[in-house]
Amino acid sequence: MDFKKAFTLAEVLITLGIIGVVAAMTLPTVVNKYKEKETVTKLKKFYSILSQSYLSATQKYGSPSEWGITGRDAGNPDEDEESYTAVNSILIRDRLFENVKNVENCDNAKDQSACGLGAAYYFIDGSRALTIVGSSAQTSSSLMLDGSSVMVIANGGSAVVNRGPGVLSETYAIIYIDINGPKAPNTFGRDFFLFYLTDKNIMPAGTEHETMWPFSGCSTKGAGCTAWVIMNENMDYLKCKDLSWNGKKKC
Repeated sequence: MDFKKAFTLAEVLITLGIIGVVAAMTLPTVVNKYKEKETVTKLKKFYSILSQSYLSATQKYGSPSEWGITGRDAGNPDEDEESYTAVNSILIRDRLFENVKNVENCDNAKDQSACGLGAAYYFIDGSRALTIVGSSAQTSSSLMLDGSSVMVIANGGSAVVNRGPGVLSETYAIIYIDINGPKAPNTFGRDFFLFYLTDKNIMPAGTEHETMWPFSGCSTKGAGCTAWVIMNENMDYLKCKDLSWNGKKKC
């Protein structure tokens, strides 16, 4: 008789079961790694766009200190009136993104929830950030860029704010970006990041010597994670707490 070798049904099922278990164990890691790489790429691209647009704006209008940004406050504006902070936000937005293609202005400092920024936002530790820009909705200007929600917020009270040494001693605005628009998780340090408009350049939040949102608070709050993602190209602060600019750069 001619006997042919083959796998039994039981052996096939056992093999498929093993493959399924291994896939279930490794797939989440692969997916998370892909999402992390995607976040790093998007954030670096936005930083490049911001830096180039800053150069274009300063070549045409001079440094931000020459843009006529005031520190005055109009008090409580009427429904159809904008505060000076809002006016400054619009001015900064229009000059920064003047030569950037595929930009859609969603509001004129009338509604901080424009461009998909109206969702609840959270810190990495799970606590809710009650508002992005404070109690007044008439302080910002929003736009969409390649599916990302962007908000420009000029400093209130004083036009110039010191957020650290060097170029951070003269900041004029905060620029927030939600890299996937209104989609979850809407969390600082995961899909929501911030940059500073200084008198010399665009600076990502959380650089080594920053005093406002230092990297030391990145693993709990997330606001100071931007520089780490761009410079170290990882989000390992989500997995371990002992990272530092002068020590470990990855888990």
